[in-house]
Formats: sequence, structure tokens, C-alpha cells
Amino acid sequence: MQKINTQVHVFQPPGLYVYLVVTPSTESVSYVFTVDLTTGCLFYSATPFVDVFKSHRSACLSIAKRFSETVNSTQIKKWTGKALIGLTYENQHLVIGLIQSSKKVASLPNGSSIKQINQTDFVTIPLKTYNPKNNNPPSFTQFPLNEMHFYCETADLTRPYPSEHSVEDCDNDFCWNQRWRIPFVRIGLENVCIVMLQGFSLTSDLHTDEEITYIVRRSVLNPYTRYTSRGTNQNGAPGNEVECELILNDKNSNFLSNCWRRGSIPIKWSTVVGTVGSAQHIVSPFQDNGTTNYFNSISERFGNIPITIINLLNDSENNLTDAYKKAVDKLQFIDFKTYDIGSMPENFLVETFQSVMRPLAEMTEFTVGHNNIVTSKQKRILRFNCADSTDRTNVATFIYARALVEMRQCDDRANDFLANAFIKAGDVISIMYMSTPAARSGVIRSTVTGISHAKSSDMTLSCVRRFKHIARFDSVSDGVINNWISKDICFTPLYSLDYNDMSIIRNVSMCLQNMNPLDSSIIDYEYTMITASKNTSTELIIQFPMPMILCVLRLMLLPSSAGEIPSSFTLSCGMDNNSKSCYLKDVLLPVVKVPTFAKYSLAHAPRWGVQAPLVQSASELVRFVWITFDRKVDDMKISNVSVDAYIPKIEIKMPTFKCMESNVLEEYEKRIRAFMSKNERNISDLVELEAFRLRSKISLNIRNAIMIRFGVNPAISSIRFFLLRSETNEQICSFCRKSLGNSKVMSFFLHETFKSLLNPLKPQPQHPSSYSLCKECSQQLLMCSSVIKELEGMIEKVDVPSMPKNKWKIEEIDGRVNLSKCKAIFFEYPKEATGCVNDLLKDGNDDFIGNERCCYTRSEDDKISNFIINEKSMNESRNENIVDCDSNIVENNREIEQPKNCYIIDSKNEKQFFFTICFTSASIPDELFIEFDKLLPKSVDIISPLKCQPVMKRNESSISLRFESDILNCISFVITANEDQNSIVMKNVKCMGQFTEKRKGSPQWFTFPIPNFKGNCFPGYWDKITRTQTFTLKSPAILRRVNFMVPCINGTLPQSILLAIYDKRNYLVKSTHILIPQPQPQQGIGTKIEMNYRISDAPAGSVIKLFYLDLIERLKPYDVNFLLMPSTPERGMAQSKLF
Repeated sequence: MQKINTQVHVFQPPGLYVYLVVTPSTESVSYVFTVDLTTGCLFYSATPFVDVFKSHRSACLSIAKRFSETVNSTQIKKWTGKALIGLTYENQHLVIGLIQSSKKVASLPNGSSIKQINQTDFVTIPLKTYNPKNNNPPSFTQFPLNEMHFYCETADLTRPYPSEHSVEDCDNDFCWNQRWRIPFVRIGLENVCIVMLQGFSLTSDLHTDEEITYIVRRSVLNPYTRYTSRGTNQNGAPGNEVECELILNDKNSNFLSNCWRRGSIPIKWSTVVGTVGSAQHIVSPFQDNGTTNYFNSISERFGNIPITIINLLNDSENNLTDAYKKAVDKLQFIDFKTYDIGSMPENFLVETFQSVMRPLAEMTEFTVGHNNIVTSKQKRILRFNCADSTDRTNVATFIYARALVEMRQCDDRANDFLANAFIKAGDVISIMYMSTPAARSGVIRSTVTGISHAKSSDMTLSCVRRFKHIARFDSVSDGVINNWISKDICFTPLYSLDYNDMSIIRNVSMCLQNMNPLDSSIIDYEYTMITASKNTSTELIIQFPMPMILCVLRLMLLPSSAGEIPSSFTLSCGMDNNSKSCYLKDVLLPVVKVPTFAKYSLAHAPRWGVQAPLVQSASELVRFVWITFDRKVDDMKISNVSVDAYIPKIEIKMPTFKCMESNVLEEYEKRIRAFMSKNERNISDLVELEAFRLRSKISLNIRNAIMIRFGVNPAISSIRFFLLRSETNEQICSFCRKSLGNSKVMSFFLHETFKSLLNPLKPQPQHPSSYSLCKECSQQLLMCSSVIKELEGMIEKVDVPSMPKNKWKIEEIDGRVNLSKCKAIFFEYPKEATGCVNDLLKDGNDDFIGNERCCYTRSEDDKISNFIINEKSMNESRNENIVDCDSNIVENNREIEQPKNCYIIDSKNEKQFFFTICFTSASIPDELFIEFDKLLPKSVDIISPLKCQPVMKRNESSISLRFESDILNCISFVITANEDQNSIVMKNVKCMGQFTEKRKGSPQWFTFPIPNFKGNCFPGYWDKITRTQTFTLKSPAILRRVNFMVPCINGTLPQSILLAIYDKRNYLVKSTHILIPQPQPQQGIGTKIEMNYRISDAPAGSVIKLFYLDLIERLKPYDVNFLLMPSTPERGMAQSKLF
């Protein structure tokens, strides 16, 4: 296949997502990454024809087609690049680093090209949570990137040549874009990013049979400017650490290489600079094992070889020399040599010092090899240093390199190359460490005739360096460097799934029964309204591309003028139909004035004060989400749905809280009564009451039903309620509100699983998110430690297995079935056809998949028969959920009579034929059915990983295999012909299992006017302590509707409200839980949204109470009004009951 260059495209259409398309030069496929602009997270599911394609062009076209019906092409922002640095987040912005221009500056003996980065571009896109008042747009352009960094796409440069490691398996000590690679490392596709090295690389152009390559790679472990990165840091890494490598090779693939190190003195020391620029070196009296560990790591890197230290400090720096020598005296494998090259005559410095280096060069020897195979290794490594490891070190290492080249008897052109290379490399190292080019370059320049003088004198450079430090330019540079390499990124693997990553399930019952699905455009576009008619299901099933945890549900709320809309919905989740678990049941849907997106944050369910999820497994890893709408009429309007999900590292499993044993519930109610009768309640009372509920697996809904009979807010039984009831004050106890005084204060965090309890097992020092307790409250909480330990026994933590991410090859993806379309194709892919199929599927033939007819003709010399593929629409004659992949293939052999609608395979010579069917999203197939004409083959075997051996059933004209599989992206099988069988004729191939529905076009956006809600306003009383709103009616009335004015903001709002109606005797006659979604801010809908809820079958009442159950800080009640109707005496006699 023709070699291609790396291609990168970034697309930002209007909406919530950014698409990153990358085609690495080292691979034959293109990847599409979806970035969620709500959370900033990157998503990739390894699904062919969704986020992995056979060419860069087809990947880009797929994105264009997604928006062709709804967005003008001019509205899609586009960026391009020649390589990808990576992706990161900063100040609520998404930043994508692209290389715009690079230049080949060197090559390795194996032919790998080394490119210098010359021009970059940072695509900066604000996230939806960005607030211009709080954050400034990030800028990475201050980092000196261009002409200071290089990369290689085909070989590992972070280790000495030849490295046995792959490019992506780099040594992070020398990788300068680790921060940018993190999102791709997490999904196992770090290979789409370059490995960026800081330093210099150059290959000689000597016009001889030999080449010289000089590589300088600077360490990232202690990367700051010289007065910050003096000596070793807390991790034992020296400042300005550089590994240099000189490689010599000939045209016969023979090579020699020699490595050395240079860097700051690897002990703990610093420099104090006076106000007038004078400097004093100070050695720390507290030395650690950093020096020993550093030299051990170098020796091990090169095969446990000895090290010779070349110390270039002068007499005025003896305190550093003495401390350095003392630190390495105990290391048997180190020789310590000191040379003051500053005292040598400059005119004779090169010759004098080269005579010193010559025997050392001969002692170190070369690593010798042929064709990437090492035959002998370097015997010793030199480590150079001066005070800054810049100027003197650069001169000394240049002379050492001359001694190495002299051993090979190279001519003057080699020495000229070394001079130019060391001048440029020395400038790069000096600029990164001292913000100026290297000094003392005159010594190197003097070895080359006709070379220009340095632009600045050594004295000028010294003054500039001191000025930049005194003027604090160095501290600014340190901040820029730290920001570039920082890996402390707040990352939550939360994905707001693009509709291409979700699917509407064709089968409503998921048990092989045909039913008409909802219009799949309900998840396709931002604004859609569909009608669920009499013959259409009102259950929407969404399939995730892989097991994920559902954390956000978004619905578009509709006004009543849109037509009949559902009054409630039930949310369920599960891995399959048999494990369907209820998350929320009969959630009331409000009516609004204009269509409004609203968010149910399921991740915050623990603070709602109700049992959510109802079945605990619904909050675990799931693949399917069921949304069942309440249906009272034949023609009903439903609008958009979207979800957020995430993939945790650890899954927490808990039992379901569904205890209904009468004796247990009676005991619990008895404990509640005792709790309510106390005038003062302490921490142990709350822990014991909550522990009994958790231990007995009693639902929060039962607790709520009991406590509202007493007319009190059920939230008062939670410790968290007391902690949040008033403003935080560091001088008082968070629970009892008593002064802390001068006594010893202990702080505690909320339990990570049982959110209603403080965790006494992990007391902490004071922390902004912890709660400080007085001595008495702390002792009471600590006495409950055994109770918390018992409760933790209910928790099971399970490591989440990583979803396999296929790294597709072109021959694995070409011609596979695309089940996101109503039509599908299926064809054989013999090994001999590799070249032909690749030619067929190059750019320009991207329409091979999905056209009704596609023809390709081979030459007469080609051994593979000509074929034509005709697609047919899916066969729905069977009452099953199937994928029908009929294909007609005609052989170019007139002697063979081609039956209609079949595929003939010539099996005269070959007896085994391999096939693959690929699914649009990860699916669970369970049966493969193949219908044959004439003679059946010897066998059909599935070669994809299965849970158990498949069961084969042979009929007169067909073979079927029933099996159990895990989640798969594709299924592969092999057909084996009989020994005497000259042809296999296939008529039909079907793969049965769960299937995805084709997405349809976008309906138009709609608006509906609605008159203002007219209700009765009553003076209500807000009790801040108990978080209860009380409304007393003048006379008994029947509540028909309740209206909440919900602010349209991004902040935290109360969502969980328990509405209770009491009669004039204070008996509870009706209660309803209302879950208020958070409206999403959007243009044109105002600052507040009226959400109107219908209350069904309410008897007459005299008092209405709204209990705010949310366990959040600074809770404020909503503005509320009601729609009431006069009551009759009979309507007011209903009694309270437990529900």
C-alpha cells in the first residue's frame, strides 16, 4: 500500500460535540474521536463506520453527512494538521494541539525519519460550562515549542538506538507531551499522538557512504529554569538533564552508536543571587539517596555499565566539587575526574582537551550492530557537568564527540558537521534552561573555516541571563513550563453521548418479537418532536456502544399546546432484557410554556432523599436504557431524549433496599417515633436510626411515608441535613453548633457510599470539604465506628474490565457490513484478494459500502474471479430480530450457471473460506444462519471469541449455529468445503441478535405559545430549619395542579420535593413526590421556567406542605402557586395510609 502522511482534521459543528479525525501514517485506518463540550471528555468505541474508517476521506465525509440535512457547511468550523500533539483541558476550555509544519532533519539507520516541529496551532474551544468572568482562555503559545522539539512516527527516540520498544511505549522521562496524550492513553490509542522530544537532531549530508546522526533529548523530570532546577529535586532528578547520542552508519546497514549524559550536579544544592547579580552556591546539609538512585538508573539503562563523571567546575566552585565527590565516593562503579577547561588556553583548548578525551572515548567504545541487531554494546558511559551544564559542558561534549569521530578516521567534513550540530544543540539547551543562546560557542566556531561569529558576546549573554532572573522573567518561564507539562488535570470520564454512539432498539421487548419502534430521530437532533400513534410503542430503548453507568437523563419538556403529552415516565436500565432494573418509577413530567431541555442528574440521586435507584443494579454498568412513557391516549407527543454516561474504574455494588417484612417495618416505625420524641438529638441517635434502615434494607420511600404522617420533613433523620442547615463557620461545631473554643478539633468527610453518614473510620485534618466536630460530637461519632464497619460489609467493589478497543487494519475493516443502514452487504474476503480489495477501497471508491450496486472487474491474470455485489432490503419475513445480509455475486465464468440470489465459491483448490459480519455498535449476537443451494459444506465454525462451544444444527439446505457471546463489534466464521466439493453456493446469511435501527432525517424546530398559568396564591410559611413550605387554605379544597418557578441557571437547585396534603384534623390524605429537572439555559426562554405538574386523585385538604428533601447547601424554596377547586364534604374524609 502506498505510504501516506499523517492527517488530522478537527470539526466543530453547531452543538455539543467536536470531532477529531486522525489518520496516523503508520496505520491503514482512520479514527474519529468525539469530544463532549459539556464535560470535555473524549469518547471512542472502536465501532467500524462510526468512529473507525478505512480512509481519512471517508471518515471526514461521514461527519459531513451527519449534518448535511441540518447544518450549512459554512457553519462547521474546520482545522487541519500534519500531526497531533494531543488534547487537554485548561480554564474550562478544550485545547487540541496540532502540528502545522515540520521538517525532516535526521534519519536513523533503519530509515525512520526524524522531524523537527516548525509551526504549531492550538485549537481552543470553550466548554459549555465556561464562564468568562471566572476564567481566561488558555494560551500555550508562550511555551517555546517550535524548532526546539522533534519527533519520529516509526521509531522510539526516547531510548538509545536501536530501541526494542514501539513508538507509543515510550520512556516518559523524555516525552514532553504526556499531558496531551492522557485522554488517548486512557482509551488505549496513544499511538494517534506523536511522542514529542525536546532537544535537537540532525543527520550529516557528507555525500559519502557514511552518515552521522546527532540526537539530543532533554529530560522532563526537572525541566525548569536554572535557578529553580539546581541539582536534584524531590524525586532525585537533576536539572537540565540531557542524553546525547552519536550514531554512525553506512549504506550496508552497519551502525555504531555512543551515548553520554550531561546535566546539573546531581546533589541537593542551590544558588542565591544578590541584588547586584552576585551569586553564591550553597550545598544543602540534608542530602538523600537521590544521587545514588540517579546513577543506578543510568547504569541500568545501559546494561549495568560503569560511569565516568567529567566534572568541569573550577577552583572557585570547590565546595560543589567536594560535595559531589563525597556523594559518589561509595558508588563502586563510578570514576570521578575533574577538568577545569576554563583555565586552558582558548587557542589550544580543543587540541588539549581532545587528547584527554581520546583515551576515555576508546574506553567507552561503541554499540555495534547490523540491521537493528546489536552485536556488542557500549562499555562505559560518560556524564558531564559544569555549574549550569550549558556553556562549558557543550564545549566539552563537542570535543568528546570529535574524539569519537576521530576513532572512525572521518574527514574534516565530519568535524564541520559536529561543529554546526553542537552550536545549534547547545543553543536549544541553553534557551530552554537560561533563556539565551549558549555562550563560549567561539571555541566550537574556531574549528570551522568560514563560519559566522556568534550574534552576542559571552559578556552580553551573561548580563542578559542575570537581568532576566532579577526581573523575574525566569519565574514566568517556570510557570509556562509547569503549565505545559502538568498532569494534574481534573478528569471525570463522563460522556454526553453523541447520537451516533447510541441506537434506538428495533425490538421493544428485546425477546424476538416485531413491534414498530419510535422514530429514531428522537435522539438524532437537538430539536425534534415525534408522535407515538396507536400502533407505535411508547417505550424508548437506547443502546449504549459499551457497558456504561447512566448518570444524566435529558428530556425536552413540551407545552400542552403541542398536543397530548405524557404525564409521567419510568426509567429502567440493564445489561439485557432479563436484567432490566427500575431506576425511577412514575416520575411526573411538567408542562411548560415553550419547549425546554431539562436535566435529571442521576449522579446526584443520593442527595434526593428518595430511593433512587429503586433497584440497585440500575445504577451499575448497563448497555440498555428503557424510558417508558405513561400513555392515556392513542395519539401522544414525545420529544427529544439524550443521556450522559461514564465508565468507572471501580464499580460499587450494593443490595436493593426492598424490605417489606411487617415486623421489621413496625420496629423501624417504633424507632422513628422514639427519635421524634426526643427534644435534643445527638449524632449517635442519627447513626443508629440510619444504620437500622440500611442494615434492614428499608427503602427511603418507606421512611418518607412514615415521617410525613408526623408532618415533619423526612430529611431531619440524616446527619447530612444537620450539617447543611446553616452557613459554614470554622469556629463552631458543624453538628451541634457549639463553639469549638481551643479544644482539639477533628474533621470528618461524608461516607463515599452512604452519603447520609459521616465516616468515623477516616478522621482528617481540617479541609474545606470536611466537617469539624467538637470533642463531644467526635467521641459520639467514633463510638459508632463498629456500626459503620458493619455497614461497609454490604458494599462490594469490583474492578471494571476494560472494553477491548480493536486497533483495526485496513484488511479487517474493508467491505464489512454496516448495520447502521437499512441495507447491508456481506462478502467473502480471501487472503489472496488483499491487494485487489485495497485498490478497490482507496479514496474515490468510498461509496463501495452502502450503494445498491457496486461492481469491480479484475484483470484476466488475476486468480480471483470477478464479482458483482447487489444489496437487498432486509428480510423481515421471519418474526425475529435479525440482520439479513443477502448478496448476489456473479462469477465471471460462463460455464457455471449462476442461480438467482446466491453467491458461488470455487472450492476446487481451496477448502476454507473466511467471512466477517461487522455491527454498527457493540452487540450480542446469538445465532448464525446460512442457507445453501445444492450440497452443504463440511462445516461452519465461528472463530470469534464465544462464552461456550456453539451448537450446530444441519437441515437439508441450511446450517445454523446457536451460541452465547460477550459484547462484540463483529463476528467471524469459516466455511470448510468437503474434499470432493467443487463449489459452495450460499443463498442467504443471517446473524440474529440485538439490532440497531437506521436514523432518519431531522424534523423542523417548533414553538408553541401558551397562556400564563392562572392559579391561586396563598401566603406560605418557609421554615428554614426544617426546609418545609406550609400553605394553609381558607377552606378545604382539591389540589389539581402545582406550579413551580424554576430559575434557569447552571447552579445547584433543589430537585426533590415531597408534596403532602393534610385535612383540617392534620391527617395526611395525599402525598406525591415531585422530581424537578434542572432547565438548561438557552436563548429566548427567560431567567425562570414555569413547571406545571398535574396532581391526580387528590382528596380535599386544608394544609399543603412541601418538604424539600435535597441534601444541599444554601437551599432556597421555589415560588409556588396552586390550582384548586372547591371540595365536597365527602372528598375530605380520606385517611392517611402507609405506601
